[in-house]
Amino acid sequence: MNLIYKQFKKSRMRPGLGYNEEQIHKLDKVNFSHLAKRLLKVFQEKCVQKYQTCLVTHGRWMRKVHETRNHLRMVGCSVAAYNTEAQGAQESLSKILDWLCHQLLQDRTKDAQVSPPPTATYPSPALTDLVLHMQELCKEMKLLAFDLQDNNRIIEGLSRPPPAPDS
Repeated sequence: MNLIYKQFKKSRMRPGLGYNEEQIHKLDKVNFSHLAKRLLKVFQEKCVQKYQTCLVTHGRWMRKVHETRNHLRMVGCSVAAYNTEAQGAQESLSKILDWLCHQLLQDRTKDAQVSPPPTATYPSPALTDLVLHMQELCKEMKLLAFDLQDNNRIIEGLSRPPPAPDS
């Protein structure tokens, strides 16, 4: 505003038509008002332009947040489905192991009743392989359950709304 006023004073000092002081004062008021309005208009246009740019940027960010949230929900549903499937497989494996142990005990009791125990009993390689394989599967299931729990914890942490900033 101060610069505008100085510009008016400079333009008034130029030699020109001979106005009296009242006319000069009136002309200064009109020109000053006109320039002030023009300055305000330019300022408002820049503010509106920056505001619209901010709105567009905010809209993009919100779309990305919405897409990310939807993707995380789908991942959470998939993880939950895999978790239930893994639990079902673990239960099936437990049943099979129980059944195999029961069958093994029955076979041993039958063998003990029918014939005297051999001096050195070595399990068959197939049975040993089966037991080792079942132990490996058990370890893998435990690792999978741990990973699923960790993923669920991460997803739950991401799905919580962020804390409101202190005002």
